[in-house]
Amino acid sequence: MVIAVEHSTFVAIECGLGCSKTEPKEPYFMFCGLLLGVFAVVFPQIKPVLKGRRRVELWRRAAAALIDIQVVLGGVMSVTILLQHAALYVIFGSWSWSNSGAGDPTINWIYSVGAVVAFTLIYAYFWLPSKRSRATVGQYIMGFQIVSDSHSPKFGLRPLLSYIAFTSVMFWCWFDSDGAIEGRHWWDRASGTRPIMVTA
Repeated sequence: MVIAVEHSTFVAIECGLGCSKTEPKEPYFMFCGLLLGVFAVVFPQIKPVLKGRRRVELWRRAAAALIDIQVVLGGVMSVTILLQHAALYVIFGSWSWSNSGAGDPTINWIYSVGAVVAFTLIYAYFWLPSKRSRATVGQYIMGFQIVSDSHSPKFGLRPLLSYIAFTSVMFWCWFDSDGAIEGRHWWDRASGTRPIMVTA
């Protein structure tokens, strides 16, 4: 049995033992996130100018990562939710902003596909800008971008290494002396890339 409890613009849905979901009752937040996602992909960037060989501090990179995570979560979650609801509409013939059919095998399958799409979009957001010589939104705001530093840069590997670095910073930050001096940390060296300070 599904119980819907209304709270402001959200509906909290209890869908069984250990299962509870909160989804927007109205699509305002989703459309705002969708606009944010579109902006992140197409926002015009002024051609950057290199600011010498100034080192990109780790705090600047962490701040850029936090900004990018907010942009990505807002945009990707909105796209994923919209696609999931569109698939439910095609299958069941009705549109609902709530998850009232939780537990249905078809709906669970659609949510699983949606999770794969979400992770793919997140990966693409962190991979494609570097490959196209652009900065992510966070990097652009913080005044740096990632460039090639070898004959065969591994831009595709970089998002995975960056994620590992971001989640394990407390273990390696004390031992990465090269990164502290040059601003080129172990995940940069492993992917053949380098952060550079730029100005718009």
